[in-house]
Amino acid sequence: NLEASEELSRMSDEMKGLREAVTAAEAALQEEQASRETFRTHVEAEELRLYEQIRELEDQISFLKETLGDAEEAARVAKEEAQEARAAAAESEGLHSVEAMHAAVEEATNELT
Repeated sequence: NLEASEELSRMSDEMKGLREAVTAAEAALQEEQASRETFRTHVEAEELRLYEQIRELEDQISFLKETLGDAEEAARVAKEEAQEARAAAAESEGLHSVEAMHAAVEEATNELT
């Protein structure tokens, strides 16, 4: 009977140790799960921040492309206007030359008469 009592006591101690080990393992598991959840939340927040940053950069790129397009169009128009102004100046110079020639001819005619 003494042997059985000692065996029961030993088994009871082993069960108590196993329960403590299970409780410790459960606590460690819960801690690990909480840590993973915290990490996942952090990663998701960082991912959202990066997506927002990418969207802002895409908006800036679109704006810069549009601004560049406007500047190129303005440069093209200015170039056309400059060419038109040069053509008008050349035409005006040509008219002055023709007028000067007419005046010289008229003057020469007047001198002859």
